[in-house]
Amino acid sequence: PFEAAQQLFRTLEGRNALSPRSTRRARVASMIRKPMPGKDVWIACETNMAGEITRGSMELLSSGNKLVQSLGGAVFAVGFPASIGRHAALLASYGADRILALDHPELERYAPETIAEAMANLVQEHTPFALLLCASERGRDWGPRLAARLKLGLTGDAIGLELDGEGRLIALKPAFGGNIVAPILSKTYPQMATVRSGVMELAEPIDSRTADVEIVRPALSPARSRVLNSRSILDPTIVPLEGAEVVVGIGMGVGGPDGIECVKDLAHALNAAVCATRRVTDEGWMPRQLQVGLTGKTIEPRLYFAIGISGAPNHLIGIKRAGTVVAINDDRDASIFERADIGLVGDWATLTPVIAQLFRQRQTV
Repeated sequence: PFEAAQQLFRTLEGRNALSPRSTRRARVASMIRKPMPGKDVWIACETNMAGEITRGSMELLSSGNKLVQSLGGAVFAVGFPASIGRHAALLASYGADRILALDHPELERYAPETIAEAMANLVQEHTPFALLLCASERGRDWGPRLAARLKLGLTGDAIGLELDGEGRLIALKPAFGGNIVAPILSKTYPQMATVRSGVMELAEPIDSRTADVEIVRPALSPARSRVLNSRSILDPTIVPLEGAEVVVGIGMGVGGPDGIECVKDLAHALNAAVCATRRVTDEGWMPRQLQVGLTGKTIEPRLYFAIGISGAPNHLIGIKRAGTVVAINDDRDASIFERADIGLVGDWATLTPVIAQLFRQRQTV
């Protein structure tokens, strides 16, 4: 096992997989664009548990910039509560021309019906061309409620966006088990779609850009439901999955919760996030929020370790943009080896502690 771990380390060094990626990205437009009803693209921006703008939101801002280059409108960043306004500099740097911060006591607590009501009033007033949401737990919750209120079509979990020859928004979605990508067209306006995090290119920000911030105080009905209590089921000691450079994936081959704790030790050594296959989350071994694949999240780490993962198409779709993939499995015929750049055939429980020890000694990932 030690020799295999050393060979793995040397191979990763040779592939530059241990160094941060340096990629050339498209830059957002430097000039501030003027709003044009029917031409503007709205991005519903989200914050994470730490109060930071999510990577998915920044990806959507980047995508919105590409769309308005053809449409001629502006990019709006819409957020709730009004504290989103303190991120104005960041949102502007990624292409927001105008920021709408919704301010209302009912929006201080998450309530999907209330958000849908507030957004419905705004959308009807401003008539944007499109409203794009993150395909997150919350986006999937209040987005359909808004679409129902406005009687609009909504394409969920898109992996790409483009305009057709007539200037209509085409949302791209995997179909037939991920074997094809289907173009989806909605004939209602504004166009609506939820888009997965990790599938859109992140633009190169321009720190000198500015954006006007408008505080919107909507008239809202009292919320019909309230969250009485909540708790996090994610391990706070593990790196967040969104935007992680290194990710350790856990499959059914680890055998159960005890095996997962062993794999998490490798994640700590690599300073990596963890994710799981659908079968692992179906068994309740790990939270659904960490599921990667066709029916879960899409990730693009520079280095991905697949531990005990067979390589089902559902999961492979979620890691198709990963850089270097290292697979560890005791089944040499496992499909994951067809996708892997580096494969280790052997007992994961024997190999992963040695790999973790080696990386701790080298202190390099």
